[in-house]
Amino acid sequence: MYKLYLSRDVRDENLNMIPSDAVEFGISEDFIELDKVDKIDTFINSKSFVYYEFTREQAENVVFHAGADWYLTAFLNGKEIFTTRPGGNGSLFNVWEFGGECQAGRNLLTLEVGRGRATSLFFFGAGPNRSIDIDAPVKISGDTASLCGKIKLMNGVNNAPVDATLEAWKKAKISYVRNHDASISGYGSAHLVDVHMIFPDFDKDPYDPASYDFVLSDKYHKLIIDGGSKIFYRLGSRIEHEPKKYGTVMPRDFKKWAIICEHIVRHYTEGWADGFNYDIEYWEIWNEADLSSGEENKRTWSGTDEEFFEMYRITALHLKKNFPHLKIGGPALACSFSWMKSFLAYMTKDERVPIDFFSWHIYGTDPGNVSKIGKFVNNLLHEYGYLNVENILNEWNYIRAGADVACSALTIHGMKGAAFALAAMIEGQNSVVDMLMYYDARNGTWYNGIFDFYTKAPLKTYYDFVIWSKLLELGSQFKVEIDSGAGIYAIGATDGNGKVGMVVVRYFESDDLPEEAAVSINLKNFAWKNPAIYLLDAENDLAAVDCQVDAGGNLSFTMQANTAVYIEN
Repeated sequence: MYKLYLSRDVRDENLNMIPSDAVEFGISEDFIELDKVDKIDTFINSKSFVYYEFTREQAENVVFHAGADWYLTAFLNGKEIFTTRPGGNGSLFNVWEFGGECQAGRNLLTLEVGRGRATSLFFFGAGPNRSIDIDAPVKISGDTASLCGKIKLMNGVNNAPVDATLEAWKKAKISYVRNHDASISGYGSAHLVDVHMIFPDFDKDPYDPASYDFVLSDKYHKLIIDGGSKIFYRLGSRIEHEPKKYGTVMPRDFKKWAIICEHIVRHYTEGWADGFNYDIEYWEIWNEADLSSGEENKRTWSGTDEEFFEMYRITALHLKKNFPHLKIGGPALACSFSWMKSFLAYMTKDERVPIDFFSWHIYGTDPGNVSKIGKFVNNLLHEYGYLNVENILNEWNYIRAGADVACSALTIHGMKGAAFALAAMIEGQNSVVDMLMYYDARNGTWYNGIFDFYTKAPLKTYYDFVIWSKLLELGSQFKVEIDSGAGIYAIGATDGNGKVGMVVVRYFESDDLPEEAAVSINLKNFAWKNPAIYLLDAENDLAAVDCQVDAGGNLSFTMQANTAVYIEN
Protein backbone atom coordinates (compact mmCIF):
# COMPACT_ATOMS: atom_id res chain seq x y z
CA MET A 1 0.00 0.00 0.00
CA TYR A 2 1.42 3.37 -1.05
CA LYS A 3 0.65 6.48 1.01
CA LEU A 4 -0.15 9.42 -1.25
CA TYR A 5 -1.53 12.93 -0.82
CA LEU A 6 -4.04 14.82 -2.97
CA SER A 7 -4.24 18.59 -3.30
CA ARG A 8 -6.36 20.80 -5.54
CA ASP A 9 -3.89 23.65 -4.93
CA VAL A 10 -1.83 23.62 -8.14
CA ARG A 11 0.57 26.48 -7.57
CA ASP A 12 4.03 25.95 -9.11
CA GLU A 13 5.74 26.31 -5.74
CA ASN A 14 3.98 23.14 -4.60
CA LEU A 15 6.11 20.95 -6.89
CA ASN A 16 8.64 20.56 -4.08
CA MET A 17 6.33 20.40 -1.09
CA ILE A 18 3.15 18.74 0.06
CA PRO A 19 0.58 21.44 0.97
CA SER A 20 -0.54 21.36 4.58
CA ASP A 21 -4.17 20.89 3.57
CA ALA A 22 -3.47 17.90 1.24
CA VAL A 23 -5.67 14.85 1.83
CA GLU A 24 -3.90 11.56 2.60
CA PHE A 25 -5.05 8.38 0.85
CA GLY A 26 -3.74 4.89 0.17
CA ILE A 27 -3.46 2.99 -3.09
CA SER A 28 -2.12 -0.48 -3.83
CA GLU A 29 -1.15 -1.01 -7.49
CA ASP A 30 -4.75 -0.25 -8.35
CA PHE A 31 -7.25 2.30 -9.68
CA ILE A 32 -9.09 4.97 -7.69
CA GLU A 33 -11.42 7.88 -8.46
CA LEU A 34 -9.65 10.99 -7.15
CA ASP A 35 -12.98 12.77 -6.70
CA LYS A 36 -13.85 10.22 -4.02
CA VAL A 37 -10.66 10.94 -2.06
CA ASP A 38 -11.70 14.45 -1.01
CA LYS A 39 -15.36 14.20 -2.10
CA ILE A 40 -14.97 17.04 -4.58
CA ASP A 41 -16.37 16.73 -8.10
CA THR A 42 -13.89 18.32 -10.45
CA PHE A 43 -14.52 19.38 -14.03
CA ILE A 44 -13.08 18.69 -17.47
CA ASN A 45 -9.37 19.56 -17.73
CA SER A 46 -9.20 20.61 -14.09
CA LYS A 47 -5.83 19.99 -12.43
CA SER A 48 -4.83 18.31 -9.21
CA PHE A 49 -1.51 17.36 -7.59
CA VAL A 50 -0.83 13.90 -6.22
CA TYR A 51 2.29 13.45 -4.05
CA TYR A 52 4.38 10.40 -3.22
CA GLU A 53 7.20 10.86 -0.70
CA PHE A 54 9.94 8.25 -0.33
CA THR A 55 13.51 7.88 0.87
CA ARG A 56 16.52 6.14 -0.65
CA GLU A 57 19.86 5.27 0.87
CA GLN A 58 21.69 6.31 -2.27
CA ALA A 59 21.09 8.07 -5.56
CA GLU A 60 19.66 5.65 -8.12
CA ASN A 61 17.18 5.28 -10.96
CA VAL A 62 13.57 4.74 -9.90
CA VAL A 63 10.67 3.56 -12.07
CA PHE A 64 7.00 4.41 -11.51
CA HIS A 65 3.68 3.41 -13.02
CA ALA A 66 0.97 6.06 -13.03
CA GLY A 67 -2.07 6.84 -15.08
CA ALA A 68 -4.87 9.36 -15.34
CA ASP A 69 -7.64 10.41 -17.66
CA TRP A 70 -6.59 12.50 -19.61
CA TYR A 71 -3.29 14.32 -18.81
CA LEU A 72 -0.40 13.38 -16.56
CA THR A 73 2.87 15.21 -15.85
CA ALA A 74 5.42 13.83 -13.39
CA PHE A 75 8.02 15.82 -11.44
CA LEU A 76 10.75 14.19 -9.38
CA ASN A 77 12.13 16.64 -6.80
CA GLY A 78 10.71 19.48 -8.88
CA LYS A 79 12.20 18.35 -12.19
CA GLU A 80 9.82 17.20 -14.94
CA ILE A 81 10.53 13.59 -15.92
CA PHE A 82 7.42 12.69 -17.94
CA THR A 83 4.34 14.23 -19.55
CA THR A 84 1.46 13.24 -21.80
CA ARG A 85 0.93 16.84 -22.91
CA PRO A 86 0.05 18.33 -25.30
CA GLY A 87 -1.92 15.51 -26.95
CA GLY A 88 -3.06 13.49 -23.94
CA ASN A 89 -3.02 9.74 -23.46
CA GLY A 90 -3.91 8.53 -26.94
CA SER A 91 -6.60 6.46 -25.21
CA LEU A 92 -9.24 7.68 -22.81
CA PHE A 93 -7.35 6.08 -19.95
CA ASN A 94 -3.79 4.86 -19.83
CA VAL A 95 -1.06 3.79 -17.43
CA TRP A 96 2.48 4.90 -18.18
CA GLU A 97 5.88 3.65 -17.05
CA PHE A 98 8.52 6.30 -16.52
CA GLY A 99 11.63 6.77 -14.45
CA GLY A 100 14.13 9.26 -13.12
CA GLU A 101 17.17 9.53 -10.90
CA CYS A 102 16.34 10.11 -7.26
CA GLN A 103 18.71 11.47 -4.64
CA ALA A 104 19.97 9.96 -1.40
CA GLY A 105 17.54 10.77 1.40
CA ARG A 106 14.10 12.30 0.94
CA ASN A 107 12.49 12.43 -2.49
CA LEU A 108 9.14 13.75 -3.70
CA LEU A 109 7.29 12.56 -6.78
CA THR A 110 4.65 15.11 -7.77
CA LEU A 111 2.01 14.13 -10.32
CA GLU A 112 0.03 16.85 -12.03
CA VAL A 113 -3.24 15.19 -13.06
CA GLY A 114 -5.54 16.72 -15.67
CA ARG A 115 -9.05 15.30 -15.57
CA GLY A 116 -10.78 13.81 -18.59
CA ARG A 117 -14.37 14.38 -19.69
CA ALA A 118 -16.07 11.87 -17.44
CA THR A 119 -13.73 10.44 -14.85
CA SER A 120 -11.05 11.32 -12.33
CA LEU A 121 -9.63 7.80 -12.52
CA PHE A 122 -6.05 7.48 -11.27
CA PHE A 123 -3.51 4.66 -10.98
CA PHE A 124 -0.23 4.48 -9.11
CA GLY A 125 2.42 1.88 -8.47
CA ALA A 126 6.20 1.75 -8.21
CA GLY A 127 8.28 -0.72 -10.18
CA PRO A 128 9.88 -3.87 -8.75
CA ASN A 129 11.84 -2.87 -5.65
CA ARG A 130 11.09 0.71 -6.75
CA SER A 131 14.36 0.76 -8.68
CA ILE A 132 15.75 -0.49 -11.95
CA ASP A 133 19.17 -1.51 -13.21
CA ILE A 134 18.86 -1.55 -16.96
CA ASP A 135 22.38 -2.92 -17.40
CA ALA A 136 22.00 -5.92 -15.07
CA PRO A 137 22.34 -9.45 -16.51
CA VAL A 138 19.03 -11.12 -17.28
CA LYS A 139 18.24 -14.31 -15.37
CA ILE A 140 15.19 -16.37 -16.34
CA SER A 141 14.04 -19.55 -14.69
CA GLY A 142 11.16 -21.91 -15.33
CA ASP A 143 9.69 -25.36 -14.87
CA THR A 144 8.44 -27.27 -17.89
CA ALA A 145 6.47 -29.59 -15.60
CA SER A 146 4.55 -26.70 -14.03
CA LEU A 147 1.84 -26.02 -16.60
CA CYS A 148 -0.35 -22.92 -16.34
CA GLY A 149 -2.90 -23.26 -19.11
CA LYS A 150 -3.16 -23.19 -22.86
CA ILE A 151 -1.48 -20.66 -25.09
CA LYS A 152 -4.23 -18.13 -25.82
CA LEU A 153 -5.20 -16.39 -29.05
CA MET A 154 -3.12 -13.28 -28.59
CA ASN A 155 -2.53 -13.21 -32.38
CA GLY A 156 -5.70 -11.62 -33.72
CA VAL A 157 -5.72 -8.40 -35.76
CA ASN A 158 -8.05 -5.80 -37.18
CA ASN A 159 -8.65 -6.10 -40.93
CA ALA A 160 -7.93 -8.50 -43.72
CA PRO A 161 -4.98 -9.21 -45.98
CA VAL A 162 -4.89 -7.99 -49.55
CA ASP A 163 -4.06 -10.23 -52.49
CA ALA A 164 -0.37 -9.26 -52.39
CA THR A 165 0.02 -10.22 -48.71
CA LEU A 166 -2.12 -13.36 -48.73
CA GLU A 167 0.67 -15.96 -48.85
CA ALA A 168 2.69 -14.32 -46.07
CA TRP A 169 -0.53 -13.99 -44.07
CA LYS A 170 -1.14 -17.73 -44.28
CA LYS A 171 2.35 -18.43 -42.94
CA ALA A 172 1.75 -16.17 -39.93
CA LYS A 173 -1.43 -18.15 -39.04
CA ILE A 174 -3.29 -15.13 -37.70
CA SER A 175 -6.20 -16.43 -35.64
CA TYR A 176 -8.94 -13.80 -35.84
CA VAL A 177 -9.67 -10.74 -37.94
CA ARG A 178 -11.95 -8.04 -36.58
CA ASN A 179 -13.45 -6.26 -39.57
CA HIS A 180 -13.60 -2.78 -38.01
CA ASP A 181 -12.46 0.17 -40.17
CA ALA A 182 -12.43 -1.89 -43.36
CA SER A 183 -14.41 0.93 -44.94
CA ILE A 184 -11.58 3.44 -44.47
CA SER A 185 -10.02 2.64 -47.87
CA GLY A 186 -7.34 -0.03 -48.21
CA TYR A 187 -9.66 -2.51 -49.94
CA GLY A 188 -10.65 -0.56 -53.01
CA SER A 189 -13.83 1.05 -51.70
CA ALA A 190 -15.54 2.45 -48.62
CA HIS A 191 -18.78 0.59 -49.39
CA LEU A 192 -18.27 -2.49 -47.26
CA VAL A 193 -18.79 -4.06 -43.84
CA ASP A 194 -20.50 -1.17 -42.03
CA VAL A 195 -24.22 -1.69 -41.51
CA HIS A 196 -25.24 1.50 -43.32
CA MET A 197 -23.11 0.44 -46.31
CA ILE A 198 -24.66 -3.03 -46.50
CA PHE A 199 -28.17 -1.62 -45.90
CA PRO A 200 -27.88 1.83 -47.55
CA ASP A 201 -31.56 2.87 -47.49
CA PHE A 202 -33.00 2.59 -44.00
CA ASP A 203 -36.55 2.99 -45.34
CA LYS A 204 -36.40 -0.31 -47.22
CA ASP A 205 -37.69 -3.70 -46.07
CA PRO A 206 -35.12 -5.48 -43.85
CA TYR A 207 -36.59 -8.87 -44.77
CA ASP A 208 -36.04 -8.34 -48.50
CA PRO A 209 -32.63 -9.50 -49.84
CA ALA A 210 -32.84 -6.75 -52.49
CA SER A 211 -32.48 -4.14 -49.73
CA TYR A 212 -28.91 -5.27 -49.02
CA ASP A 213 -25.62 -4.72 -50.85
CA PHE A 214 -23.21 -7.48 -49.83
CA VAL A 215 -20.97 -7.51 -52.93
CA LEU A 216 -17.84 -5.73 -51.68
CA SER A 217 -18.22 -7.02 -48.13
CA ASP A 218 -18.35 -10.58 -49.47
CA LYS A 219 -15.11 -10.03 -51.36
CA TYR A 220 -13.43 -8.58 -48.27
CA HIS A 221 -14.54 -11.42 -45.98
CA LYS A 222 -13.40 -14.02 -48.49
CA LEU A 223 -9.86 -12.62 -48.16
CA ILE A 224 -10.01 -13.38 -44.43
CA ILE A 225 -11.24 -16.92 -45.01
CA ASP A 226 -8.65 -17.51 -47.77
CA GLY A 227 -5.96 -16.32 -45.36
CA GLY A 228 -6.89 -19.06 -42.90
CA SER A 229 -8.26 -16.68 -40.25
CA LYS A 230 -11.66 -16.48 -38.58
CA ILE A 231 -13.91 -13.43 -38.74
CA PHE A 232 -14.78 -11.32 -35.69
CA TYR A 233 -17.67 -9.22 -36.98
CA ARG A 234 -18.16 -5.65 -35.79
CA LEU A 235 -21.74 -4.47 -36.42
CA GLY A 236 -21.94 -0.69 -36.70
CA SER A 237 -19.73 1.90 -38.31
CA ARG A 238 -16.19 3.13 -38.53
CA ILE A 239 -15.22 6.26 -36.65
CA GLU A 240 -16.15 9.42 -38.59
CA HIS A 241 -13.88 12.42 -38.06
CA GLU A 242 -15.48 14.32 -40.94
CA PRO A 243 -17.97 17.18 -40.28
CA LYS A 244 -20.90 15.24 -41.79
CA LYS A 245 -21.73 11.83 -40.32
CA TYR A 246 -23.28 8.86 -42.09
CA GLY A 247 -22.77 5.59 -40.24
CA THR A 248 -22.46 6.95 -36.70
CA VAL A 249 -25.85 8.63 -36.86
CA MET A 250 -28.19 7.01 -34.35
CA PRO A 251 -30.59 4.58 -36.08
CA ARG A 252 -34.13 5.97 -36.24
CA ASP A 253 -35.59 2.62 -35.17
CA PHE A 254 -33.52 0.43 -32.85
CA LYS A 255 -35.64 -2.68 -33.42
CA LYS A 256 -35.36 -2.34 -37.19
CA TRP A 257 -31.59 -1.87 -36.90
CA ALA A 258 -31.43 -5.10 -34.87
CA ILE A 259 -33.42 -6.92 -37.57
CA ILE A 260 -30.99 -5.64 -40.22
CA CYS A 261 -28.10 -6.98 -38.12
CA GLU A 262 -29.94 -10.30 -37.80
CA HIS A 263 -30.01 -10.65 -41.59
CA ILE A 264 -26.33 -9.76 -41.92
CA VAL A 265 -25.66 -12.62 -39.50
CA ARG A 266 -27.90 -14.91 -41.56
CA HIS A 267 -26.14 -13.92 -44.78
CA TYR A 268 -22.73 -14.91 -43.46
CA THR A 269 -23.63 -17.92 -41.33
CA GLU A 270 -26.80 -19.41 -42.86
CA GLY A 271 -26.50 -18.65 -46.58
CA TRP A 272 -29.34 -16.12 -46.64
CA ALA A 273 -29.45 -13.83 -49.71
CA ASP A 274 -26.97 -15.96 -51.68
CA GLY A 275 -24.66 -15.90 -48.70
CA PHE A 276 -22.27 -18.20 -46.88
CA ASN A 277 -22.04 -20.69 -44.07
CA TYR A 278 -18.95 -19.21 -42.46
CA ASP A 279 -18.09 -20.12 -38.90
CA ILE A 280 -18.40 -16.61 -37.44
CA GLU A 281 -18.91 -16.97 -33.71
CA TYR A 282 -18.29 -13.41 -32.44
CA TRP A 283 -20.69 -10.55 -33.23
CA GLU A 284 -19.80 -7.17 -31.71
CA ILE A 285 -22.34 -4.37 -31.37
CA TRP A 286 -20.95 -0.95 -32.34
CA ASN A 287 -17.56 0.64 -31.70
CA GLU A 288 -16.36 3.12 -29.05
CA ALA A 289 -19.66 4.85 -28.31
CA ASP A 290 -18.03 6.19 -25.14
CA LEU A 291 -15.54 8.17 -27.24
CA SER A 292 -18.40 10.50 -28.23
CA SER A 293 -19.73 10.95 -24.71
CA GLY A 294 -19.67 14.65 -23.90
CA GLU A 295 -18.10 15.65 -27.24
CA GLU A 296 -19.40 18.35 -29.53
CA ASN A 297 -18.10 16.53 -32.61
CA LYS A 298 -19.60 13.10 -31.99
CA ARG A 299 -17.34 10.83 -34.01
CA THR A 300 -18.74 7.43 -33.03
CA TRP A 301 -22.33 7.81 -31.76
CA SER A 302 -24.63 10.78 -32.39
CA GLY A 303 -27.05 10.09 -29.56
CA THR A 304 -26.85 10.20 -25.79
CA ASP A 305 -25.28 7.52 -23.63
CA GLU A 306 -28.72 6.29 -22.56
CA GLU A 307 -29.86 6.02 -26.18
CA PHE A 308 -26.84 3.90 -26.98
CA PHE A 309 -27.50 1.66 -23.99
CA GLU A 310 -31.07 1.10 -25.16
CA MET A 311 -29.97 0.37 -28.75
CA TYR A 312 -27.40 -2.10 -27.45
CA ARG A 313 -29.99 -3.76 -25.19
CA ILE A 314 -32.53 -4.19 -27.96
CA THR A 315 -29.95 -5.50 -30.44
CA ALA A 316 -28.27 -7.90 -28.01
CA LEU A 317 -31.57 -9.42 -26.90
CA HIS A 318 -32.78 -9.77 -30.49
CA LEU A 319 -29.59 -11.40 -31.76
CA LYS A 320 -29.27 -13.72 -28.78
CA LYS A 321 -32.88 -14.84 -29.20
CA ASN A 322 -32.31 -15.67 -32.87
CA PHE A 323 -28.77 -17.04 -32.49
CA PRO A 324 -28.37 -18.52 -29.01
CA HIS A 325 -25.34 -20.52 -30.21
CA LEU A 326 -23.39 -17.39 -31.22
CA LYS A 327 -21.47 -14.97 -29.01
CA ILE A 328 -23.02 -11.51 -28.86
CA GLY A 329 -21.06 -8.76 -27.13
CA GLY A 330 -19.34 -5.42 -27.22
CA PRO A 331 -19.33 -2.50 -26.82
CA ALA A 332 -15.74 -1.94 -28.01
CA LEU A 333 -15.04 0.44 -25.12
CA ALA A 334 -12.56 3.25 -25.72
CA CYS A 335 -11.69 2.94 -22.01
CA SER A 336 -13.98 5.41 -20.26
CA PHE A 337 -14.60 3.44 -17.10
CA SER A 338 -17.29 5.71 -15.68
CA TRP A 339 -19.15 5.14 -18.97
CA MET A 340 -18.55 1.40 -18.58
CA LYS A 341 -20.16 1.48 -15.13
CA SER A 342 -23.21 3.29 -16.51
CA PHE A 343 -23.43 0.79 -19.36
CA LEU A 344 -23.32 -2.21 -17.04
CA ALA A 345 -25.80 -0.62 -14.67
CA TYR A 346 -28.23 -0.15 -17.57
CA MET A 347 -27.69 -3.74 -18.76
CA THR A 348 -28.73 -5.01 -15.32
CA LYS A 349 -31.44 -2.44 -14.55
CA ASP A 350 -34.59 -4.45 -15.35
CA GLU A 351 -33.17 -7.72 -16.63
CA ARG A 352 -29.69 -9.08 -17.18
CA VAL A 353 -28.91 -8.42 -20.82
CA PRO A 354 -26.64 -11.24 -22.05
CA ILE A 355 -23.03 -10.21 -22.69
CA ASP A 356 -20.98 -13.12 -24.00
CA PHE A 357 -17.83 -11.03 -24.39
CA PHE A 358 -16.80 -7.55 -23.31
CA SER A 359 -14.47 -5.74 -25.73
CA TRP A 360 -12.27 -2.73 -25.03
CA HIS A 361 -9.36 -0.75 -26.47
CA ILE A 362 -6.11 0.72 -25.21
CA TYR A 363 -3.07 2.42 -26.77
CA GLY A 364 0.17 3.35 -25.06
CA THR A 365 3.81 2.46 -24.52
CA ASP A 366 3.66 0.12 -21.51
CA PRO A 367 2.88 -3.52 -22.42
CA GLY A 368 1.78 -3.97 -18.80
CA ASN A 369 -1.38 -1.98 -19.57
CA VAL A 370 -2.82 -5.13 -21.11
CA SER A 371 -2.77 -6.93 -17.78
CA LYS A 372 -3.40 -3.92 -15.50
CA ILE A 373 -6.43 -2.60 -17.33
CA GLY A 374 -7.63 -6.09 -18.25
CA LYS A 375 -7.84 -6.87 -14.54
CA PHE A 376 -9.74 -3.65 -13.88
CA VAL A 377 -12.25 -4.46 -16.66
CA ASN A 378 -12.74 -7.91 -15.14
CA ASN A 379 -13.32 -6.46 -11.70
CA LEU A 380 -16.02 -4.12 -13.01
CA LEU A 381 -17.72 -6.96 -14.88
CA HIS A 382 -17.77 -9.04 -11.70
CA GLU A 383 -19.13 -6.09 -9.71
CA TYR A 384 -22.23 -6.13 -11.91
CA GLY A 385 -22.61 -9.90 -11.86
CA TYR A 386 -21.03 -10.73 -15.23
CA LEU A 387 -18.80 -13.53 -13.98
CA ASN A 388 -18.23 -15.64 -17.11
CA VAL A 389 -17.77 -12.98 -19.78
CA GLU A 390 -14.86 -13.24 -22.19
CA ASN A 391 -12.47 -10.32 -21.76
CA ILE A 392 -11.32 -9.22 -25.23
CA LEU A 393 -8.90 -6.40 -26.01
CA ASN A 394 -9.57 -5.94 -29.71
CA GLU A 395 -7.79 -2.68 -30.47
CA TRP A 396 -4.30 -1.97 -29.19
CA ASN A 397 -0.97 -0.68 -30.40
CA TYR A 398 1.90 1.63 -29.49
CA ILE A 399 1.19 5.35 -29.07
CA ARG A 400 3.70 7.59 -27.33
CA ALA A 401 2.53 9.92 -24.58
CA GLY A 402 1.33 13.22 -25.92
CA ALA A 403 -0.14 11.46 -28.96
CA ASP A 404 3.05 12.04 -30.97
CA VAL A 405 1.80 10.62 -34.28
CA ALA A 406 5.05 10.90 -36.26
CA CYS A 407 7.12 9.19 -33.57
CA SER A 408 4.44 6.57 -33.00
CA ALA A 409 4.18 5.73 -36.69
CA LEU A 410 7.94 5.31 -37.07
CA THR A 411 8.01 3.13 -33.95
CA ILE A 412 5.12 0.92 -35.07
CA HIS A 413 6.77 0.30 -38.42
CA GLY A 414 10.11 -0.66 -36.88
CA MET A 415 11.76 -3.04 -34.46
CA LYS A 416 10.83 -1.14 -31.33
CA GLY A 417 7.17 -1.45 -32.31
CA ALA A 418 7.64 -5.18 -32.81
CA ALA A 419 9.29 -5.56 -29.39
CA PHE A 420 6.44 -3.64 -27.78
CA ALA A 421 3.79 -5.72 -29.56
CA LEU A 422 5.34 -9.07 -28.66
CA ALA A 423 5.76 -7.95 -25.05
CA ALA A 424 2.07 -6.95 -24.99
CA MET A 425 1.09 -10.38 -26.33
CA ILE A 426 3.08 -12.01 -23.52
CA GLU A 427 1.39 -9.72 -21.00
CA GLY A 428 -1.98 -10.73 -22.42
CA GLN A 429 -1.12 -14.40 -22.09
CA ASN A 430 -0.24 -13.87 -18.43
CA SER A 431 -3.41 -11.91 -17.65
CA VAL A 432 -7.17 -12.38 -17.39
CA VAL A 433 -7.55 -11.20 -21.00
CA ASP A 434 -8.86 -13.96 -23.27
CA MET A 435 -7.98 -12.59 -26.70
CA LEU A 436 -6.02 -9.76 -28.36
CA MET A 437 -6.54 -8.12 -31.74
CA TYR A 438 -3.75 -5.86 -32.94
CA TYR A 439 -4.74 -2.62 -34.67
CA ASP A 440 -4.13 -2.61 -37.58
CA ALA A 441 -3.43 -4.88 -40.54
CA ARG A 442 -5.34 -2.61 -42.93
CA ASN A 443 -3.42 -1.70 -46.06
CA GLY A 444 -2.37 1.92 -46.03
CA THR A 445 -2.57 3.02 -42.40
CA TRP A 446 0.22 4.25 -40.16
CA TYR A 447 -1.00 1.85 -37.48
CA ASN A 448 -0.10 -1.13 -39.71
CA GLY A 449 3.15 -2.58 -38.41
CA ILE A 450 2.65 -5.90 -40.20
CA PHE A 451 3.01 -5.10 -43.93
CA ASP A 452 4.64 -2.23 -45.81
CA PHE A 453 2.08 -0.12 -47.64
CA TYR A 454 4.04 0.22 -50.86
CA THR A 455 5.96 -3.05 -51.24
CA LYS A 456 3.55 -5.26 -49.21
CA ALA A 457 6.67 -6.85 -47.68
CA PRO A 458 6.45 -8.03 -44.07
CA LEU A 459 7.48 -5.50 -41.43
CA LYS A 460 9.03 -6.49 -38.10
CA THR A 461 5.77 -7.00 -36.19
CA TYR A 462 4.73 -9.59 -38.79
CA TYR A 463 7.28 -11.94 -37.23
CA ASP A 464 5.62 -11.58 -33.82
CA PHE A 465 2.66 -13.42 -35.31
CA VAL A 466 4.91 -16.08 -36.81
CA ILE A 467 6.44 -16.59 -33.36
CA TRP A 468 3.06 -16.78 -31.65
CA SER A 469 1.86 -19.40 -34.12
CA LYS A 470 4.75 -21.60 -32.99
CA LEU A 471 3.69 -21.23 -29.35
CA LEU A 472 0.12 -22.13 -30.29
CA GLU A 473 1.34 -25.25 -32.06
CA LEU A 474 3.11 -26.34 -28.88
CA GLY A 475 -0.09 -25.72 -26.99
CA SER A 476 0.61 -25.49 -23.25
CA GLN A 477 2.28 -22.71 -21.28
CA PHE A 478 4.73 -23.56 -18.55
CA LYS A 479 5.73 -21.41 -15.63
CA VAL A 480 8.50 -18.87 -16.29
CA GLU A 481 9.94 -16.36 -13.84
CA ILE A 482 12.23 -13.41 -14.54
CA ASP A 483 14.68 -13.43 -11.66
CA SER A 484 16.51 -10.25 -12.69
CA GLY A 485 16.91 -7.88 -15.60
CA ALA A 486 14.95 -4.82 -16.68
CA GLY A 487 12.63 -4.58 -19.67
CA ILE A 488 12.32 -8.36 -19.98
CA TYR A 489 9.20 -10.28 -21.01
CA ALA A 490 9.34 -14.06 -21.38
CA ILE A 491 7.05 -17.01 -22.01
CA GLY A 492 7.53 -20.76 -22.38
CA ALA A 493 5.44 -23.42 -24.12
CA THR A 494 5.60 -27.18 -24.48
CA ASP A 495 3.81 -29.92 -26.38
CA GLY A 496 4.09 -32.24 -23.39
CA ASN A 497 6.28 -34.66 -25.34
CA GLY A 498 9.66 -33.07 -24.80
CA LYS A 499 9.44 -30.21 -27.28
CA VAL A 500 9.91 -26.75 -25.77
CA GLY A 501 9.70 -23.23 -27.15
CA MET A 502 10.45 -19.92 -25.42
CA VAL A 503 10.16 -16.25 -26.32
CA VAL A 504 12.26 -13.54 -24.70
CA VAL A 505 11.69 -9.84 -25.45
CA ARG A 506 13.86 -6.97 -24.23
CA TYR A 507 11.76 -3.80 -24.60
CA PHE A 508 12.42 -0.20 -23.52
CA GLU A 509 10.29 2.87 -24.23
CA SER A 510 13.10 5.34 -23.52
CA ASP A 511 15.11 6.64 -26.47
CA ASP A 512 18.20 6.34 -24.25
CA LEU A 513 18.76 2.60 -24.62
CA PRO A 514 20.96 0.40 -22.44
CA GLU A 515 23.83 -1.71 -23.68
CA GLU A 516 23.79 -5.37 -24.65
CA ALA A 517 22.76 -7.69 -21.81
CA ALA A 518 23.77 -11.25 -20.99
CA VAL A 519 20.77 -13.60 -20.73
CA SER A 520 20.68 -16.98 -19.01
CA ILE A 521 17.78 -19.47 -18.87
CA ASN A 522 17.66 -22.25 -16.31
CA LEU A 523 14.72 -24.68 -16.53
CA LYS A 524 13.66 -27.37 -14.09
CA ASN A 525 12.76 -30.77 -15.51
CA PHE A 526 14.42 -29.85 -18.78
CA ALA A 527 17.98 -29.51 -20.05
CA TRP A 528 18.78 -27.62 -23.23
CA LYS A 529 20.61 -29.99 -25.60
CA ASN A 530 20.47 -28.76 -29.17
CA PRO A 531 18.63 -25.46 -28.97
CA ALA A 532 18.00 -23.27 -31.98
CA ILE A 533 17.68 -19.57 -31.27
CA TYR A 534 16.17 -17.16 -33.79
CA LEU A 535 16.79 -13.44 -33.55
CA LEU A 536 14.38 -10.68 -34.47
CA ASP A 537 16.12 -7.32 -34.60
CA ALA A 538 16.67 -4.44 -37.01
CA GLU A 539 18.81 -6.58 -39.32
CA ASN A 540 17.45 -10.09 -38.76
CA ASP A 541 14.03 -11.62 -39.38
CA LEU A 542 14.22 -14.68 -37.13
CA ALA A 543 17.71 -15.55 -38.30
CA ALA A 544 19.53 -18.37 -36.46
CA VAL A 545 22.21 -17.07 -34.07
CA ASP A 546 24.68 -18.61 -31.67
CA CYS A 547 24.06 -19.54 -28.05
CA GLN A 548 25.86 -21.52 -25.36
CA VAL A 549 24.75 -24.47 -23.24
CA ASP A 550 26.73 -25.36 -20.11
CA ALA A 551 27.28 -28.79 -18.58
CA GLY A 552 24.10 -28.41 -16.50
CA GLY A 553 21.93 -27.80 -19.56
CA ASN A 554 21.52 -24.06 -18.93
CA LEU A 555 21.23 -21.74 -21.93
CA SER A 556 22.97 -18.38 -22.33
CA PHE A 557 23.17 -15.71 -25.04
CA THR A 558 23.21 -11.92 -25.39
CA MET A 559 20.47 -9.46 -26.37
CA GLN A 560 20.39 -5.87 -27.47
CA ALA A 561 17.60 -3.53 -26.33
CA ASN A 562 14.35 -3.69 -28.31
CA THR A 563 14.95 -7.11 -29.78
CA ALA A 564 13.33 -10.53 -29.40
CA VAL A 565 14.32 -14.17 -29.72
CA TYR A 566 12.44 -17.40 -30.24
CA ILE A 567 14.14 -20.50 -28.86
CA GLU A 568 13.15 -24.08 -29.56
CA ASN A 569 14.54 -27.45 -28.54
